[in-house]
Amino acid sequence: MLIIARRVGQRIVLGDDIEIHVTALSRKVVKIGVVAPRGRAVLRGEVHDSILEANQASLDGSLEVAESVGGKVKPAALPVTVIRRAPKGPEARDEG
Repeated sequence: MLIIARRVGQRIVLGDDIEIHVTALSRKVVKIGVVAPRGRAVLRGEVHDSILEANQASLDGSLEVAESVGGKVKPAALPVTVIRRAPKGPEARDEG
């Protein structure tokens, strides 16, 4: 972990497209502003952790369902296309 001291009004730059601005300080709270591209998610740590936990719980539930179904579900039969090759050589002349 990199620890950097900053004052109000100063910033930290991550890569080419993310900036973290220190906007206010108090005894127990640091307020920051984040400038990032629209497609980039910016989440508080506890929100990110709860999303990960929910995703893991969902995955665990899906695995339980898959295991309970076990061998009861057969894979769908896929259509098979057979391509007949045109004969080459003397056989090709005899057919025609």
